[in-house]
Amino acid sequence: MTQSNFGPKWQGQRCEAKTRKGTACQKPPLRGKTRCRLHGGLSTGPKTPEGKARIAAAHWKHGRRSKAFTEARKQIWAELRAIEARMRADASQLTSHLKLVIVVSSAISASVNS
Repeated sequence: MTQSNFGPKWQGQRCEAKTRKGTACQKPPLRGKTRCRLHGGLSTGPKTPEGKARIAAAHWKHGRRSKAFTEARKQIWAELRAIEARMRADASQLTSHLKLVIVVSSAISASVNS
């Protein structure tokens, strides 16, 4: 069985965090830090705008909920509604023209038959 160099009698620097029991953490801190990896010694995230942009690009999944896609979808639906409204208006004009044609053709056929 191998023995660890760390433990309660170890003379080196310790993590300065308190555990949930209230006792001091027994792990050594990361190099150049005062905390172990479990208590905040690892990276806290990017600080520069380039690093933040890189992380945002890495977390991009599909873009279907992005602002650009949402605005494009709204514009497409608005155009479709406008087209439908024009089609309905044209259809109502067409039906009135068809009614006129039917009336005229029935009048012509009536005059021809008599």
